[in-house]
Amino acid sequence: LFIITVAFSFVSISAPRYGAIVLEATSGRSLYEKNSDVQTQPASLTKMMTLLLTFREIEAGRLSWHRRLRVSPWARQQAPSILGLRPGQTLSVRQAVLALITKSANDVAVVLAENIAGSETAFVARMNKEARRLGMISTHFCNASGLPHAQQISTARDMARLSRVLIYQYSKYYPLFSTKSFMYAGQTYPNHNALLGRTRNGVVIDGLKTGFVSASGFNLAASAVKGDRRLIVVVLGGPDRLWRDARVAYLFRYGFDGQFPGKPSLPRTRDIPQETVLQVFEKDDEIAHLIQSLDLSQPPRPARTKKPATRPKTRKLSKQHIVCVPVTQERPEVFLAHLKRRLPKKLLAQTSSQIKTSKRAKGSTVAFLCDNRKQALALHKALHKRGFQSIHQT
Repeated sequence: LFIITVAFSFVSISAPRYGAIVLEATSGRSLYEKNSDVQTQPASLTKMMTLLLTFREIEAGRLSWHRRLRVSPWARQQAPSILGLRPGQTLSVRQAVLALITKSANDVAVVLAENIAGSETAFVARMNKEARRLGMISTHFCNASGLPHAQQISTARDMARLSRVLIYQYSKYYPLFSTKSFMYAGQTYPNHNALLGRTRNGVVIDGLKTGFVSASGFNLAASAVKGDRRLIVVVLGGPDRLWRDARVAYLFRYGFDGQFPGKPSLPRTRDIPQETVLQVFEKDDEIAHLIQSLDLSQPPRPARTKKPATRPKTRKLSKQHIVCVPVTQERPEVFLAHLKRRLPKKLLAQTSSQIKTSKRAKGSTVAFLCDNRKQALALHKALHKRGFQSIHQT
């Protein structure tokens, strides 16, 4: 009896704790709360903060969508869900962001953290600093992926606040959360959020993130619009995926209707009829329009306009007249000074001289660069008249 009592008490302590909140997105006003400040592990909802810091780097120009991110051995060691990246492999920022949103890849979360902050530890410090700045007072992050950690905690209220920041402060990138599938290395990964899309009652669910760890159960932060109104729903601690999705659909339905029953409850999972869950229809889908509104490419380079064909300009050939005198025994510097003393100063007034050393044959030459042919011939005759051998080159 003692063993059974201890076992049941352990089960009750370790069971995931349920928490939920419904926010009016524009005003931040709470429409419904249930255990919204109960702390639990956020699981992959953690990646919303990882994505927020990534979007900030892109906004600041420190990252671009096509920058290649290198995979480290530490990223390769992360537990599933993963893309299975190898150390030394690279992927683009765009691929990394979509892998987090759809596949919820833990190895990619570490890749982003390390490439942005140098290490996952430094990145986590940024995450916690940003959480404090946003007023997420009940949240503490220990990794960039949301993998199980006893000290990594958050609440439904804090996750709703984070969702609201992503929707409005990073509205340019928010449509990415509507991505239904992501292809990498020839394999297609569907989004874990099965509620994405237009529903039959006019509600369009267009983000945000799912998560699961054993300690907290099945979590989902979602946002939806109906007409000109947007709601944010966060459910933590679902016993399974179907119950969690049905709960989120239930809260959206009552949230947009404007009235909640006194004690909202759901039947057991096996008793949930399919029609109570928000069903997504592929036709008349607004998600594609949201994705098309994004421009993830680099600014296009201006097209090269062909210049009209013109006749090429004839290049005027310039001639250089050089008179070379070989140096046999003396040092070339001494020989050059000797030549300048022997030659008329008027002849050397407009002539520059230099020493050229031959690499193939031992010896040097003194070269006189003349302005014209007449000057070169006069210098050539003057050298021969004084007993020096010279060569005239044009």
